[in-house]
Amino acid sequence: MSESNTRRKAGRASLWLIAAATCAAAAAPLKPNFHTNWNAIYPSSQTDDNVIAGTGSSCQLCHQSSSGGDGYNAYGWQVWQAWNAGASVSNAIVMAEPFDSDGDGASDVFEIDAGTQPGWKPGNTNTIHFKNGSTQNNQSPPSGILGSLNPACGTAVGYCTPGTSASGCQASLSTSGTPSASSGSGFLLSATSVEGAKDGLYFFGVNGRQANAWGNGTSLQCVTPPVKRAGLLNGTGTSGLCDGTFSQDLNAVWAANPSKNPGGGALVQAQLWYRDPQNTSNQTTSLSDAVEFLVCP
Repeated sequence: MSESNTRRKAGRASLWLIAAATCAAAAAPLKPNFHTNWNAIYPSSQTDDNVIAGTGSSCQLCHQSSSGGDGYNAYGWQVWQAWNAGASVSNAIVMAEPFDSDGDGASDVFEIDAGTQPGWKPGNTNTIHFKNGSTQNNQSPPSGILGSLNPACGTAVGYCTPGTSASGCQASLSTSGTPSASSGSGFLLSATSVEGAKDGLYFFGVNGRQANAWGNGTSLQCVTPPVKRAGLLNGTGTSGLCDGTFSQDLNAVWAANPSKNPGGGALVQAQLWYRDPQNTSNQTTSLSDAVEFLVCP
């Protein structure tokens, strides 16, 4: 999985500018730079592309109307409140990331990474918010938006930045199969480019993302504690090279250890810890990037 902030779009600049101009014309003070800033933060997300391609405007990423104005979906309301309280446009957008604005079990940033809609759910289950404090309940989403509104269970995305080990390795995670709270197998969490011949383990949690320093080195702890460990794995590869790999079936781990099972519907964050005794930081271990996924029943 690649880190979300390194994602890049291609071939959509003209469509984006037209849509942004259309929405800006309806304009509250937030509008003129909101879409530009959002696109700069999430340059490869398909979330806005699906709105633009289906409605001709980016406005319904946040608004009920295709021309913007008052009347915000749950995500737009989350962003607007932060901006109205004094945050910059970019900060207001980022501040919404950990929230599950539309109440579908996935954080706003997970939905943006997955290309779904953080402010809309299927059916007449949506609430529209207005600046005067009033709301309209039981509203349907815009009919034109392309793609899925909510992420399916089993969806996985990558995030965070791997640390650099003593040999210059940057461990990278990927997933295959379907995470399940009831299946005894079938969901592999794999790591490549690991410091060779060094033991490691996966750890995971359900409390969201973070990017906290791991000592004074380059690694970041990307999983918010408390965390659970999947068990120590023997190192592979050659000492001094970046040819170490790990692979473990988390479904099997959860089946054998029910107390570690996050349960169906959980949004799980996972990362690799591995030994790195020659690291010049005050840690003798390093960390990979991270993955986040929705667990199926």
